[in-house]
Amino acid sequence: PQENLWVRFTPKAGGRPSHARTDSNGDFTIKYMAEDGALIGTHEVVIGSGGEVDDRGNPLTPAVELLRQDVEVESGSNELNFDIP
Repeated sequence: PQENLWVRFTPKAGGRPSHARTDSNGDFTIKYMAEDGALIGTHEVVIGSGGEVDDRGNPLTPAVELLRQDVEVESGSNELNFDIP
């Protein structure tokens, strides 16, 4: 498990992406706007580290992509596990 990784789900059919950060157990709950979840359908998932910014939006660390993978989000609860190389 890796803490503080960013997770982005981008719908392949278009629409707003969903985002999350992993906790100390490597778990995350994806957020779509202010709600938990993501749009139903195929998403490109990108997981990375870094990319933090200060309160003015200035980058503190470079973003590093660790994984890129397509997944299917279904209606209801989804549990997805990703193996970071």
